[in-house]
Amino acid sequence: MGHTARRVVIRTSSVARSVGAVAALVLVAVIGARSAPGPGDPGRVDRAALPGEWDRSPVQTPAQALAGFDLAPGFEVSLFACEPMIEDPVAMAFDEDGRLWVVEMQSYMPNIEGDGELAPASRVVVLEDTDGDGRADKSRVFLDGLVLPRAVLPCFGGALVIEPPNLLFCRDTNGDGRADERKVLLTGFDGHENPEHAGNALRWGLDNWIHLSQFEIDIRFDGQKAVTRPVPRVGQWGMTFDDQGRAYYTPNSDSLYMDYVPKHYRARNDPQGGLRGIYTRVGRDVTVFSARPNTGVNRGYRPEQLLSDKRLATLTSACGPAMYHADLFGPAFSGNVFLCEPAANIIKRIVPREQNGLPFWVNAYSDDEFLTSTDERFRPTDAQIAPDGSLFICDMYRGIIQHRTYLTEYLAGEIRARDLEKPLGLGRIYRIAPAGTPAMQVRRLSQASNAELVALLASDNQQQRLTAQRLLVERRATDAADALRDMLAHGDHPLARMHAMRTLEGIGRITLREVLLALGDADPRVVAHACQVAEAMDPFEVLDALVLAAQRPERLLRVQAALSLGALQTEASREALVALARRYAGDEYMRSAIVNSLAGHEVGAVAMLLVDEMWPADAADRAMMAELIDTALRSGNAVSVFDLFVRLASASHARAEAILARVAAAQKLAEARPRTLTLSREPRGWTELVLAGLGHLSEQAARSDRHLAWPGRPEPEKAALTSSQRLLLARGAQVYVYCQGCHGSNGEGMGSQYPPLADSPRVLGPPEHLARVLLHGLEGPIERHGVVYNDSMPPAPLADDREFAAVMSFIRANFGNSADPVSPELVARVRAETRGRTRPWKPDELDSLPPEVQP
Repeated sequence: MGHTARRVVIRTSSVARSVGAVAALVLVAVIGARSAPGPGDPGRVDRAALPGEWDRSPVQTPAQALAGFDLAPGFEVSLFACEPMIEDPVAMAFDEDGRLWVVEMQSYMPNIEGDGELAPASRVVVLEDTDGDGRADKSRVFLDGLVLPRAVLPCFGGALVIEPPNLLFCRDTNGDGRADERKVLLTGFDGHENPEHAGNALRWGLDNWIHLSQFEIDIRFDGQKAVTRPVPRVGQWGMTFDDQGRAYYTPNSDSLYMDYVPKHYRARNDPQGGLRGIYTRVGRDVTVFSARPNTGVNRGYRPEQLLSDKRLATLTSACGPAMYHADLFGPAFSGNVFLCEPAANIIKRIVPREQNGLPFWVNAYSDDEFLTSTDERFRPTDAQIAPDGSLFICDMYRGIIQHRTYLTEYLAGEIRARDLEKPLGLGRIYRIAPAGTPAMQVRRLSQASNAELVALLASDNQQQRLTAQRLLVERRATDAADALRDMLAHGDHPLARMHAMRTLEGIGRITLREVLLALGDADPRVVAHACQVAEAMDPFEVLDALVLAAQRPERLLRVQAALSLGALQTEASREALVALARRYAGDEYMRSAIVNSLAGHEVGAVAMLLVDEMWPADAADRAMMAELIDTALRSGNAVSVFDLFVRLASASHARAEAILARVAAAQKLAEARPRTLTLSREPRGWTELVLAGLGHLSEQAARSDRHLAWPGRPEPEKAALTSSQRLLLARGAQVYVYCQGCHGSNGEGMGSQYPPLADSPRVLGPPEHLARVLLHGLEGPIERHGVVYNDSMPPAPLADDREFAAVMSFIRANFGNSADPVSPELVARVRAETRGRTRPWKPDELDSLPPEVQP
């Protein structure tokens, strides 16, 4: 670690507080310039000089914890709040008056076994600095008696709170600071059995929707009722937005994923095939530079997990990201992402780059981090940009952070060895700002006029812009419509124009005139949002402008325009999409967007493309045709499949062979268990093609014909499930809740992080191999369709052999899979054969096993 000139400055507060050992002190660690690391570097951890120091992890006072921070040059960190004012904080959000709302998860993992975790002991508290000295001096409990709450969003004079299984809207109606009104808006939120993989974040987006991490809906809330739309379940803990409202996530072992385009488009078609650009890995570097040994990580036994000096090698619990879009830190920090890594006790900073029109992020430092701590109990879980542009860090401050669901015996031993189970009920919140920055002076936006809020849409601070927009939408500020239109038409700040348009949409005053104006804007960020808003306009009025946007030089703008064209649902819009398919077939993201926008019309699009006798002319065209056909076949739409076979039967020899190749792939004809395709009726000309004796073409058709079904055609007999097997499958659907956080509710997986279960060779292969994976876990690289997955799967946290058999049977019979159920007896046999194994399996180990392992 290369920090030098490290010192601790102690400032005396004007008002004494009861804050444990720090009493009336505000401590600020200010770090000087960096240099290359060396043995004599006073900012470097020298384990040889401190024998046995790391074998203990004593609880540190806030003063001691601050002294153990090492921060990037030019910045300082100060304590905003600590125990007993807050306890076990996990998430936070600023309201319009600069108050900090904090979610406390006080019953989380009280010991290694998790005993008492479901006790109603958690709270939502509101912190406030009333005297402007930089420290919270007022705390009120807004909600208590909660069970593992997960997120808070102040809005509409109250707050949205996720307390599984409900999304609550809570208000204080009598002015005592406590919520006396609780309304259940939605239910179905998980998080009791498996808190690591459940809905969280609750972020108000630039599109006026509320977005979540690890949940399958977006929410539109008007203060009374909630409207939802389906989205894929992605992310882990926390999320953040860039200045144009795109969502970003940090999922444990990777630094950053993002949605190139809004993820709700994926619901149009093909949940298993997916829409490219949703939950895309954009963090290029996972290297970690911690200040202390990190043996207390879940898989510290893996040789690649720890360096030779026992420091963590790569990210393992990245979470709580905050993208910086404010002016306090300076222009070099625009678009930087700060992310929490509680296992390494660091705050990482990554910086943006661009290649081929696509953004990505890399480490800001070659051998260091933005902030490191020598305290193992420093557990940052959330980062937020404050109203003044400073960075706030939420520190859960505790020993155990790994949930029992995935806790390994190795980590349990580390926890016991260093007494990490106790104490509980601690927690700190820190503020990071450039050295010498005065305490945050808060402007109470709840008292601002609508005109003042409109002006604030041009702020350099994204947090202030979004807050002003939210307040105008909450107020239904129709009297501000003219000022918003003026800003959209004449504003110098492109982000102000973008927010003005979205605010007009949010208050119900957007018109076609404003949308067309924005579609012609010079800034691609404004145009991208105009494309989305145009989807609700007269399709014939916006078609030409969307087509022009789809031909702009900015790559991701073209993708957005193609997706928005799909919302028009007219013959003319489909013709425009086909024209784009001819022009942009070589761009994989455009290809995917075009196919997504042609949902339900894929076969018709292929027919339009085939009018050109030269099409498909090259590999890009063939990829376009394959994606259109594959999506139609996966859709399960019997009418579309029928239409494809009719066209296949009348196509030229070469084209028919190309289409049949996609059909064979969809039917899995090369595998042991081919899949049957269902048509709405018998296709004209198909039987003639099968019997035509056209050599390879007719042979291909005959092989596919054995696995086609339509009404009236005799079906081959299938073995009926027994009553016990049906009960097992029903239980498997319930148990699958443990799996869907990673593998998706439709078995589609999650980006390049977790592999799909649909068509998985591991799932459909020998059940003895699958049982080994669920009993002991799996680690090491797995390649599927060109994507390499290199995360680790822990053993499944299931109660008994029947539960294992149930979930195995369920995933083998769903998501398009068709394999035999698995019996509890098989699981018991594999358990006995592998008794004593403590390490996860590796793919090559499983591949070396015989197809069926006998006792």
